[in-house]
Order: sequence, then C-alpha cells, then structure tokens
Amino acid sequence: MLREQGKNFTEIVRVLKSIYPGNQSTWDTIGGWKLSAKMQEDLAEVHEAASRHLISKKPIEAVTKEFADLFAWFLSAWELSTSGGSFDDAFISYFVHGCPVRGRAEDCNCVNFEDSGVQSVEPKHVDQLRTIFEEFAEAVGMADSERDAVIRSLATASEIQSEPVAVSAVGETKAAVTKFENNLDNSAKTSKNIATLTSAMRTIWENFGFFG
Repeated sequence: MLREQGKNFTEIVRVLKSIYPGNQSTWDTIGGWKLSAKMQEDLAEVHEAASRHLISKKPIEAVTKEFADLFAWFLSAWELSTSGGSFDDAFISYFVHGCPVRGRAEDCNCVNFEDSGVQSVEPKHVDQLRTIFEEFAEAVGMADSERDAVIRSLATASEIQSEPVAVSAVGETKAAVTKFENNLDNSAKTSKNIATLTSAMRTIWENFGFFG
C-alpha cells in the first residue's frame, strides 16, 4: 500500500487511528501497558507463524500477516504516546546517518550486534518526576484512572531502570500533563502552584534528553 498509493507512515498512522478508535480510550483509561502487551502477543504469533513456515512448510503469507499485525500495533502505540508525532521524521533522523550506536558511522561496527546502546536510567530522577506528577494530578483534579496509569508506568521505569521503558513512561507523563494544560482555563494555568509543578516536570524530562 505504501508503494502503490504513495503513502508515508504518518498517513498510515491516521488510517489505523480511524480503524481502531478504541485504542485512544484504552490508552487514556489504563495507559500504555495494554498496547505493549498486544505487541508482545503479536511478536509471539510472528515467531509461531515463522516456525510453522520453516518446519511444516506453511504458507509464507501467514508470517507476513503476523508481521503486519505487529507493526500496526507498534504504529498505534507510537501515535498515542507521541500525540501525533511523525514516525517518518523520527526514524529517518535516527538512522539516516548510519549506525546510531557507533558514532553515526555508515558501516556498523558493533561487535556481534551485542551493544544496542541502551542506557540505564537513574531511578531517583524518575521517582522525583512521579512525586511532582502526583501533586500536579491532585491540583488539576485528574481522574484516578488516568493518574494511576501514569504512576504505574513511572514506577515500572524506576524499578527496571531501562531507557526504553523510561522513554515510554516519561512520554506518557508528558502527554497527560499537556492534555490537562490545554484544557485548563487561563486562571488555572497561571496558578502559582500548577505553573511551578509543570515547570519542575518539564525541567526533569528535558534533562533526561530522550526527546531532544
């Protein structure tokens, strides 16, 4: 479809959003773990289909279908966690100059592909963000379900201390804060307490450097 219709991934994301509008309410209600679980489930189905193809000579179409399902869930998670950011731009900017791990060299020299470049994350910074977010959620009257989903994500990031998990949790926090900021009236936005909390959170996630 991408080749024949001249589509890009940003447009495909919009198509997926129209096909599966329920993903937005699921994300808003219980957070990103549901889509993450679906991706893990579909990844297992890719492995199963590939194994059947190799061992039992089952049709290759089953493998390609499972890959398509997996990628659809991935793009849906991308759209929801980045509030409509461009996957095309992010992918190109990360890989267009070559290996992103080894100094952007055109030829990857990662030894045996063992170094993914994933960094550990200081849990104290994630915990600090979670504490301030809890204060913000109380100040703006955020629904318990939405607040708790973000807090769970940040707690997981603090426990696992993995950069990809932290990126997802911080992105979820940013999306929740931005959503409420956009819906607040001017008097609430200029409230000293809320302004201080949002400024403190913004300083923390900018210092992570995930979204620079």
